[in-house]
Amino acid sequence: SAGNAGSAAAAYAAAAGMKAHVAVPRDVPPVNLVEMRVNGADVILVDGLIDEAGRVMHERAARAGWFELNTLKEPYRQEGKKTLGIELAEQGGWGDDCLPDVIIFPTGGGTGIVGMWKAFAELGELGWIGRKRPKMVVVQATGCAPLVRAFEQGADHAEPWKDAATIAAGIRVPSAIGDYLVLQAIRESGGTAVAVTDDEIRAAQGRRPLRHQHRDEVLRARARPRRHERHDEDGAVREVDDELSQGKETARVSTSAKAGQGGYDPQPVYTEEDDARDQELCEPGEKQEEGEDEDPDDGPRGSEADDLNGGKTGIRVGDGYLDAWDKEAEGD
Repeated sequence: SAGNAGSAAAAYAAAAGMKAHVAVPRDVPPVNLVEMRVNGADVILVDGLIDEAGRVMHERAARAGWFELNTLKEPYRQEGKKTLGIELAEQGGWGDDCLPDVIIFPTGGGTGIVGMWKAFAELGELGWIGRKRPKMVVVQATGCAPLVRAFEQGADHAEPWKDAATIAAGIRVPSAIGDYLVLQAIRESGGTAVAVTDDEIRAAQGRRPLRHQHRDEVLRARARPRRHERHDEDGAVREVDDELSQGKETARVSTSAKAGQGGYDPQPVYTEEDDARDQELCEPGEKQEEGEDEDPDDGPRGSEADDLNGGKTGIRVGDGYLDAWDKEAEGD
């Protein structure tokens, strides 16, 4: 996984009392890393991107007899993604004119496009929608745009993208398993594929480039395991009893935790040592002084931020709250 599917798989596995094994790139977004660990997943960090993580997981699943959830390696992923298309038809009131004219879709592996296009075909066969179909528009980052390149070249398959790099980690997929299905949907719908820069992504999110990069570094530093790493024969790191914080009281996630047994322990405490480390991650001249508030354009704070889903600076962990940035000024 690039991160998101790994978090979801870990959560559903925990709810069912099952063990999840998740392979992710070593620089996976910290939010996903925390979510997977909190839900008791066996996290395997690999040197490389999602394609390398998929290779590692495929080999281990074959050896251990695990059920493989990799994209399009099982029949359920695209069936779940069909929900996107079904809900659009439902919210449009069904019938001949229920679907939007255009669907613009941030695309990594493209299973969302595949699922929606399949849903529209099946709903049409049932007579629940008309013949009109949306134009499907794939959007990728310029640092990882294999489907955009293949579309522009008129190819049926997308060659792997070398040295993929973008702040949009969820769509940093250098090689899409269902590439031909995505490209087919784009062309059949009369759609297109476009690439945008990281700066354009930041601008669309209303984000300032550098500040948020440093926040992500702070999160990654706090989520990074402090000990108990064991390297496997293929170079991947097997996480065992990882520490999520350097505080005097440490939030621990047991890799053997089962649903309902509370894999999450005491609340992490933000210490002076944490503050000193985070200050080192700030740009010169950007160090926060004690009591200094966030920038006014960074969104609401505290519970208001949660309610509005704006200025999202924290990670929900069970009944606790691991804060990404705001709380250090308050000494929490």
